[in-house]
Parts: sequence; C-alpha cells; structure tokens
Amino acid sequence: MQSINVTMCSSIKAAQTDRRPKGCYNSDLTIKGELRSSDKTAHDHVNTMKTLPIFLALVVGSLTACDNNYQSVLEAEKACEDWASRGIEFTLEPNGYLQSIEYKGATTNRFCEKKEIQYIGYTFSLPNNGRPVIADELMKLRGGAKPTEKFRW
Repeated sequence: MQSINVTMCSSIKAAQTDRRPKGCYNSDLTIKGELRSSDKTAHDHVNTMKTLPIFLALVVGSLTACDNNYQSVLEAEKACEDWASRGIEFTLEPNGYLQSIEYKGATTNRFCEKKEIQYIGYTFSLPNNGRPVIADELMKLRGGAKPTEKFRW
C-alpha cells in the first residue's frame, strides 16, 4: 500500500506554479497495488473535476437570471419600454412646448431612463380628478417619480 499527495488543478498552467493557485486542491490518494483507471478514489476525483465547472456554470447562470439581466442594451430597452406601456393611461393636453417636440412615452404613468449599465423604470402618481394632464404638469409629476424596476444588460 502506497500513499501519495496529489494536487488537482483545472488547468496545466495553474499546476505548474510553486504555490497552490485558485482552482486547485490537494488530495491524498492511497494506492493498493497498481494504479488502474478503474481505481475508485482516482475515479471519484476525476468525476469531481468534471462536474465542478458544470455546477459553477449553472450557479452563475441562475444568479444572472434573478437580476433581470438581458443579453444586450436593445433587449433591456425593449423590456423597459414594454413594462412602461403597461402603466395607467392618461390623456395629455399639449401646450406650446409639447407641440414643438414629439414627446415619447407620455401616455402612461411609467417611463424609462438609461443610467450606466441599466434602464430604470419609474412610476409617478396621476391626479385623481380625471382631467387631461397639461404638459407643464406632466413635467412636475415626472419629477416626483419613484424608481420601481431595473433592466440590466
């Protein structure tokens, strides 16, 4: 019976360094007779090394899915715009300023803004009187909007 200490690494470059780098672990193997590929201890260590990257990929993938991460800026923008379109609709009454520009996204109480690596969805409260909202009033309402959704890429 012979016992040896083996360092297992996920790459050859990592195994060639003097100290134990990240991604490596030490393991004591006991060899009875000659080492065969069917040796249970060696086989278990090889299986552990094969399944570890798959497990890590699944963990990382599930974490990114929880954060509403999107594959691109365009996907995040579209998702935010879709979310904003499902807000409470209202009638907008134009004034001089609004007639001179095309005001995008002003038909619901939700809107999106691009900030760093995400779009942030904001929601604002509408007046209870049911009258059309005047453009100047809309600017004030939007000024008090609260961030409610994040669309990261």
